Amino acid sequence: VAAEPTVEEDAVTGNEPAEAQEAPARQFIVSMTMQFDSLDLTLADSVVPVMIWHMRWTPPGLQIYRHRLPHPMLTMAIDFNLEVEILNPRNNAWEPLIEQFHGGIQVERESQDDDRNMKVTISGREQLLLNLKPTMLQRFLWFMPVMLTGLTFEQDLVVTSSDAATADVSKYRVVNLCNQTLELEFKSCHRTNLRTQIEPTGSKWEHLDKWVVSPYFARALVVRLPGGQFSEPLSLEHDGAVAVPDSGMVAELLTPSPLDRMQHRMLLLGTSLRLHNQTDLPLEVRFHTVDTEVLAIPCPSNMSCDGALLGHFPKEHVIHDDALRLSQLPIAASSSARAAGSSGGGSSSSVPVAVAVTATGGSGGGWGEEASETTLALPPNSVGAVPAPALVREQGADVGISHAWLSVRPAGADFAFCVPVELGASAAPRTLRCPRRRPDADGRGEATTKASVHLVAESRVHKVAVPSPITLTTIAVQAPLALVNALPYGDLVVGYGPKMGEQTPTHCWQEARIPCLKHLNLYNFPGNLMQDGITIRARLGAGAPMSRSVAHFGPGALREPGAMRTLQMKQRHDGAAAGVVIEHVDGFELRFSCPFWFVDRSGLSESLALKLLHKGEPLPQENGITLLPSKCLEEDCELVVKGAAALADCTHVMLASSRDLCSCTTSGGKIDRSSGVASYKVRMPPNFSILTIKTRLGPGVFCVQAEDVNRVDMLGAECQVMTLRPRLILTNASEHQIEVTPFQENNNLILGPGESHELHWAVRSGDEEAPSTSIYFRPVCHPPCQWSGAVVCSDAAAGSRPFLLLATPGTRIDVGSRSLGFGIPQVWSAEVAPVRGSLAVSFRAGSVFAAVNRSVRVKMMVRPLDCDRALADIPVPHGQEVDYGWTRPFHVSQTYSVDAVIAGKKYHIDDVRRTRRRYVPSLRVVVAISRVGTRTLLTVEDYEVIGQQGQQNRPEGGKSTMQVDLKLSRLGVSLIEEVPQPRELLYVHLDLIRLEWRKVSESDTKQLKFVISDVQVDCQLPGRVDAERLDRSLNVLRQDRPAVILANCGYGDRMFLKLLIEQGATSSTDIMIPRAEIAVDQLD
Repeated sequence: VAAEPTVEEDAVTGNEPAEAQEAPARQFIVSMTMQFDSLDLTLADSVVPVMIWHMRWTPPGLQIYRHRLPHPMLTMAIDFNLEVEILNPRNNAWEPLIEQFHGGIQVERESQDDDRNMKVTISGREQLLLNLKPTMLQRFLWFMPVMLTGLTFEQDLVVTSSDAATADVSKYRVVNLCNQTLELEFKSCHRTNLRTQIEPTGSKWEHLDKWVVSPYFARALVVRLPGGQFSEPLSLEHDGAVAVPDSGMVAELLTPSPLDRMQHRMLLLGTSLRLHNQTDLPLEVRFHTVDTEVLAIPCPSNMSCDGALLGHFPKEHVIHDDALRLSQLPIAASSSARAAGSSGGGSSSSVPVAVAVTATGGSGGGWGEEASETTLALPPNSVGAVPAPALVREQGADVGISHAWLSVRPAGADFAFCVPVELGASAAPRTLRCPRRRPDADGRGEATTKASVHLVAESRVHKVAVPSPITLTTIAVQAPLALVNALPYGDLVVGYGPKMGEQTPTHCWQEARIPCLKHLNLYNFPGNLMQDGITIRARLGAGAPMSRSVAHFGPGALREPGAMRTLQMKQRHDGAAAGVVIEHVDGFELRFSCPFWFVDRSGLSESLALKLLHKGEPLPQENGITLLPSKCLEEDCELVVKGAAALADCTHVMLASSRDLCSCTTSGGKIDRSSGVASYKVRMPPNFSILTIKTRLGPGVFCVQAEDVNRVDMLGAECQVMTLRPRLILTNASEHQIEVTPFQENNNLILGPGESHELHWAVRSGDEEAPSTSIYFRPVCHPPCQWSGAVVCSDAAAGSRPFLLLATPGTRIDVGSRSLGFGIPQVWSAEVAPVRGSLAVSFRAGSVFAAVNRSVRVKMMVRPLDCDRALADIPVPHGQEVDYGWTRPFHVSQTYSVDAVIAGKKYHIDDVRRTRRRYVPSLRVVVAISRVGTRTLLTVEDYEVIGQQGQQNRPEGGKSTMQVDLKLSRLGVSLIEEVPQPRELLYVHLDLIRLEWRKVSESDTKQLKFVISDVQVDCQLPGRVDAERLDRSLNVLRQDRPAVILANCGYGDRMFLKLLIEQGATSSTDIMIPRAEIAVDQLD
């Protein structure tokens, strides 16, 4: 660091003039250079690092230069190499988000008199490469807002006394399922011999924060049997697993919920082979030798734990299958409840399960035998470790390549154990049949094949690469078939059977009833859904007809989730069919849902019965919800209004999106005046549509809005609801009554405080695409005031407008001190909010525009203008905010201009929506317009006279300019797929990128320039052909696909994109863009 103060002075003699003998100007120069070899910035939560920024500063490093004369100037410059990595939780590997990039940053700040200029330039010395993966982006978008929130201390965790018992913020936890005590030693730089022993825990996990976090800050741990050999180190910074020497056990560090804001890490001590009970039944498991003999291995209850502790959360809304009387199983506290109520360990946040284990079966599986200690009890959604003596593997093989012979049965019921099967790593799914027992006279039981319970055991292999490769296997025991009713109402009766050629024999069909929004596990399906397939038919309730067609799912269609079939289902024989989709969710689960619904929220009176038909037949309907056909977006439905004869045709407008008008079709409604029934053709929109009708009760203007239903509420199904609503809703958001009158109508409407009411009107011809109207309002008060100007109710009139409601003729509106408050006009606001075809208009007292007099020297009044005509003089007392408005704020000629009368002098402001400051030296006040919160304030303030010889120090301030430049020669973006296999999908290449953002205080404007010279998108999948090969033959294009799928043509050296936007500063909610230029090159 070098600082060189220098003094610039000339020789001064006694004969020089007096001005030459003045003190010379002093120059001060600072020149500083800082050099770092590397700078690594790690962004982490309290458990694990998430992102690392590697920065290398190239010589000469960070340079800072500052001098004072002739005017102050500061310059900073740095050249760097940057690389950003993100930890991918899928494979626990650091992956580059930004590959090594050489760039530079230069900051220049210059001050001259009162002017301030600052320029920041970010330049790239070489190509910038970005790699985007779904998991990487998801983790980045989750972590950055959480980190920024933590920096502002907005979400500090405050545990009150009432929450102290349930709150637990432990970051490191341990669960021991080994039925043996294991010893842990933590590796720390601050202390050695940090050891503790972990007894078998079950769901009662133990804390590890006192060893891992403060005060020791351990980075890794090792595991062993007491007195045995330690394992290799297991890092505490990312997921991994190590084998415990000479034990057949494994220690795995995992993150149960990677995207949980209160995430923690769980150390699982168990074996490499685990059992997960994914059914809603308590199960009993026995272990066997290769010769199928029962092993006498102690299996206490602490060898299993709640699956939610390991990130396996149970299905919600599960009901029991009564076909086999499984609901009569013994009921006890579930594993989740025991985990939540445990006193020695932590708590569990999983959903409690109603059914749990009561061991009643012995090792022999006989009728009425007592529970055996050699039987492993698995409550619903519990995970248990296969005992190490039961593991079978080849001599010298890895501990992860283990198998086990076992048998399973429902606990506490009259079912026998299934035949022992071999399960484990790389084992195919097995179907387990547990026959029901019939008690004999001596209390023993005899197995029967009728009414057997069927289960499926599937091995799921998980390979951990850190620190050394190891294979972990979880055997998932689940129901052979699960049906989910995701319909919005009613029970669903499903017929199912194995797929046998084109038709399933009648005797093979079975039926199950699933209530609305419930999940049903079926245990009487004898086959393997993934290997044999299934045939499905269904009906909407017990009295509805069965679907005519059936849905076939072959084995090949169920290999991957997402296979879908559609059934046409009617509510009655003479009705229309709705489209019900059967979707293969995952594994052995099928979900029934209707993608499109119709809901009537029109507010029509009961005398106007409204129904929706398809091809003249009623659609399934219950509780105000109508299920729609699968092609409702392509085919017309009939909207029938009974009890009101139509007087005019119906106009239907379909909008493809909220911005683009797709098509307009007019169709006449079918009218039966004798019965008073009117029918209108309606096509359901993908976004919204507008519908206008006329009945004997008056006109009607409605909109149909398509909205997505929350998938969580529909058990994961994707559904859209088409809602019929009035187009215009009026709301009184004030504490006073208001009176509303429509345009050219005499029927006034009184709205009480907080009251809402729909409004319909006669639509003019040619205005059917976006009908609009005008209304007038006034508050019910004394003395009364005049009606407001027109409130335009249309999509283009969005925003809040302040109205100045003048006093009625004959009342005084002067501003005398004695009549202050009498005759003064009132200020109200009308806000129009268009939302996808609907219009919400609300009224409230007050305005977003207010005047404030903060001066103690002068008096102030505000005079709103309408076409240079003064409307009223509104006094502004000292220290108070006074609202003001205009009589016709929706009128096109309204200029939002006012006259500020200060100390009797008029100062004109042409537009109060623009921020500005104006100084009045004669009055020593400042007139300013600024935005404070949601309001725009017109303020008058004093300023002081400071300085020598009576000179005024005017607080005008100087000009300031802020400019940010981004210059990149090339930008490459790789889009990478992760599932089913990691591979690069697309590569986006951009050339010569220039971005300039500039803010100028003098003109109070912002300017954005963005330029991209060339763009090219390449498909990186196999089988793509480059340009050279495509040019060899004219017939190649018919056989090969080009690698380049998008590029700009560059005709006449034209740039791909040139964007110029200027934004004028405004103190209102409006966004003013006086200039916008967009030029795009032709694309190929």
